[in-house]
Amino acid sequence: MPWLFINGIIYRNNRKRQPSKNISKLLTTGFCGGLTTFSTFSGNIYQLLISSPWVAVLIVVAMLGIGMGMYAVGLRVTRGKRSAVI
Repeated sequence: MPWLFINGIIYRNNRKRQPSKNISKLLTTGFCGGLTTFSTFSGNIYQLLISSPWVAVLIVVAMLGIGMGMYAVGLRVTRGKRSAVI
């Protein structure tokens, strides 16, 4: 559980330096939360690799494909909505 260790370091550092709440939440909830989610995904895929490797590979490929597809959709949706910079 290295993310808890990192979260403790960030929390202690934030108490000393007192950054804005947005920066503090970004580092603790955003960064460490992302590590937690990824490590859970990795652990589950590893366990699945042991019991049924083909299903694990299909899930990883599907997750990557869906993720890249959603990114592409997000880019396409926002393509025509640029704001003018003055």
